[in-house]
Amino acid sequence: MPRKKNLFLGLTEGQRNKVIDVIFHPLAKKDRRYWVLDTIAHFANEQDPILSAQKFIRYNVPKMIEQYLKRRTRRRR
Repeated sequence: MPRKKNLFLGLTEGQRNKVIDVIFHPLAKKDRRYWVLDTIAHFANEQDPILSAQKFIRYNVPKMIEQYLKRRTRRRR
């Protein structure tokens, strides 16, 4: 099956997802709230709420928890 191109910049959904990741992931490493914006952008791009929610739980929630725990242990020292 050929990759579906969208008129939006002529990029495929996967290519747009990579652009979203390049923009938000460096920011999210500094502030976990950016994972939420990353997720909203992916929801808008993919237009499949169930799949996007599953991906958020699989990929972003563990990163958010890890960041939270790192900051929590730093504060206790």
